[in-house]
Amino acid sequence: MFLRKVVFISLLIGICGTAFSQTTLLPRTYNFYSFSKTIKVDQNELQRFSNFKNHPEYGSLAFNSGCTDCYEVLEKRTADERFFLKNGSNGKEFFIQKSYTPMHFQNAEGEWLTIDPRIKPCGENIFKASQQVSPTEINLAEGFTSIVSDEKIIFNKNVSLLQVRNDDFTEEILVGDNKCFSTAGDDGVEQRNFFPGIYRQMIADRGSIKTNYVFIRKPELSDEIKWLAIKDEWDLPPGYSMNYSDKSLENQNGIYSGEIIITDKNGVPRFTIGKPAIYDADETNDLNHDEKLIGYQIEKADDHFELKIFVSAEWLIENGRDYPVTIDPLVSVIDTYASASYGGSGYANNAFTNYSCTYPLTLMFPAGAQATQAAFGVYYSTGAGCTNSCWISHGALDLVGPCGISNDPSGGPWSCYGANFPGNCYGNSIGAGVLINCLPPSCVPTPVTITLRLMRKYCAGVSQCDNSCIRLNPNTYTVTLQGITLQASVSSSSTNSCAGAPVTLTANPLYGVAPYTYSWNPGGLSGSPVTVN
Repeated sequence: MFLRKVVFISLLIGICGTAFSQTTLLPRTYNFYSFSKTIKVDQNELQRFSNFKNHPEYGSLAFNSGCTDCYEVLEKRTADERFFLKNGSNGKEFFIQKSYTPMHFQNAEGEWLTIDPRIKPCGENIFKASQQVSPTEINLAEGFTSIVSDEKIIFNKNVSLLQVRNDDFTEEILVGDNKCFSTAGDDGVEQRNFFPGIYRQMIADRGSIKTNYVFIRKPELSDEIKWLAIKDEWDLPPGYSMNYSDKSLENQNGIYSGEIIITDKNGVPRFTIGKPAIYDADETNDLNHDEKLIGYQIEKADDHFELKIFVSAEWLIENGRDYPVTIDPLVSVIDTYASASYGGSGYANNAFTNYSCTYPLTLMFPAGAQATQAAFGVYYSTGAGCTNSCWISHGALDLVGPCGISNDPSGGPWSCYGANFPGNCYGNSIGAGVLINCLPPSCVPTPVTITLRLMRKYCAGVSQCDNSCIRLNPNTYTVTLQGITLQASVSSSSTNSCAGAPVTLTANPLYGVAPYTYSWNPGGLSGSPVTVN
């Protein structure tokens, strides 16, 4: 006899039995050295549950998937959601991953494709991240980088190093060497000795390219030098313009310390160049990011724009400066998918207690499954707007779910503790089962809201949710919930019974929505246990 289940399947959230990538937040290091290979999934299981065989990503795991021991059911994709089944579970265990901003875009055929910011080789010394709404390119062969929104902008072209004397006389002293030794990987390209003693890092992300100039050693500058400047040539489409976003940040020397906006021929903002930042390797130094240290200057030439980044020579060579020193402007697209706007953090003086900056994500879970685990992925970064030092250790976050608050294993909020330097603090598939471990199964779909709260210790800022110091990259924020549907088995009072001898059969349902009903076939019996002859 067999158990015929007429049992509802209950609600599931989390990641049962799944190994996570990280157990805490870590400082992000860039991969300039290798390219990831496509992860293929078990075709036999996949074909039973997904028929999208013509989809470009069928049979592979997408970038930043919320699980690794799984395969995606592409029919369930939306702009901001994915659905996976666990390998070997016969479709009984599943994952739902949701993102704060879109993680997919539609191609001409209406298929949802993964937004993938990782570059890939596309010819000798040419690297592109084409699978996104605003593709990026790092082209060492021709010496430029580019981003495409409605139209393409080209920059990091004909780069040179200038020095400015105290009497404002300017001379070009070096031209960037695009044929210098370089390495490339998922995150971008590093050119060593692009200028002697200066590395250039070009870091690709979603609709953006961040260019770091890393001074490996102290430059030899005479006392008559006031500024070092890096000059970059920009090719913009016809009618496009490059302007300061806030003219009040331009000082008496014509050097500007704020953000730059690139507008199209109709005056619509299309790209931003972030406020420039400069920092050295000494965590105890007080790095004032104002016009005394670093700033921009825009010049219009006949057929292009020239953007100069000025750096204080006095600051570079003063006693106590700890090299390497990094300069890092960021160029970003302004659109829904690139989401150039960073989220802010709540300030509390020397404490992580301001919960005013919240980022809620709501996932709708199907009826009839049991919640088992939750995980999240995110990174926050430091900005250049604070008048004092801003390190990633000055930021922290926690997550609030219906069952509790997820914190770092130390007991405090999630943070890169001890990382007393600027940069990015990130987590990928960090387990947070406490968020959902009290949820009962349900016979109806249930909304589950997980809220991230970002905080900072320092840099009071101008608002309660300011993004000038500690800020959220909203494109990186995802929540993955895992669950398991009804599992049923039958146990017998005897494994070796003669004809006519009574045997007791007991149904053993797991994860379903109680109370259960049972029907035995053949025999027409109901309930559990039952005795048969």
